[in-house]
Amino acid sequence: MGKTDPQNPRILAPYCFNANDGILDLLGFVLYLQGEMMMQDKLEKERCDAKNAVEEYVYEMRDKIANVLAQFIKEEVRYPHTRTCY
Repeated sequence: MGKTDPQNPRILAPYCFNANDGILDLLGFVLYLQGEMMMQDKLEKERCDAKNAVEEYVYEMRDKIANVLAQFIKEEVRYPHTRTCY
């Protein structure tokens, strides 16, 4: 039976701490969160890369219209398209 404290009449139950009880669950949860964060980072990088690729394509087309293809495109047709890209 447990010991009693003279100032507190409750019984003090002995507590046995097993380090393996919650540590493995916590470790599994932390590894799961790490995997989730890595996946989110990868998705964010892919999104940024796709956004940059579209922006690069738009600038290339604007330059082609303004320089290389300028002699083949009438000014009134070329102007609205190049104006929206600036």
